[in-house]
Amino acid sequence: MKSATISSIKIEDPNTWENKLFLTIDFDWAHDDVLTDTIDLVESLNLCATWFVTHKTPLIQRLSKNSKFELGLHPNFDHLLAGRNQVGTSAQNLIDNLLDIIPNSKCVRGHSLTNSSKLQNFYRSRDITHDANVYIPASANISLKPWQIWNGLIIVPHCWEDDIFCTFKDSGHTEPHIRDLIKKDNLTVVGFHPIHIYLNTETMSRYENTRLIHKDPPQLQKHRFEGYGIRSILCDLC
Repeated sequence: MKSATISSIKIEDPNTWENKLFLTIDFDWAHDDVLTDTIDLVESLNLCATWFVTHKTPLIQRLSKNSKFELGLHPNFDHLLAGRNQVGTSAQNLIDNLLDIIPNSKCVRGHSLTNSSKLQNFYRSRDITHDANVYIPASANISLKPWQIWNGLIIVPHCWEDDIFCTFKDSGHTEPHIRDLIKKDNLTVVGFHPIHIYLNTETMSRYENTRLIHKDPPQLQKHRFEGYGIRSILCDLC
């Protein structure tokens, strides 16, 4: 099974997405040591990956030098939706601020999967070509494919995400394992977060109970799960 990056998907060419694995990783403001841990692991697994960036960090330079990686935008609209926006802040400002960090980015996934048709039109005005906001759980048993909308933006749905996997598990519902998702003629996009990889999260309570030390990697590592968790699942991808 070959891996690939999101922006390599072409609607007119199924060979660009069929029988391939697309690994996506959302920065989510992770501490540089936590992010470095994930980068080291993904490089050791020799996988392609699309990294959705939330903030400026020297590690962006390292990521941009790896030909197997691409950088996408991960704008956070949560505070705007909650009415906590600062004067002069808009959705467009947030996107443009990220483009200042990673110019020429071709992919986007909103934090909390926030999206709208107005945002999609703005993305295209900034030459973004691929939108990875749509989540369709693997348990829906739907054969996924990319599709194109009115403005030419390619929608790339994902079927597995580490935090949602754990949330389903906590509720007593088990989502399929990644190894059971990869099928010929089916789009397989999976999503991870560095904090869950670092913690080897197996339940969302581990994540919630360590919130106060998420920026303290030495302390955080003491709370890493020793059993089979998110880090283990990522390692299984190779």
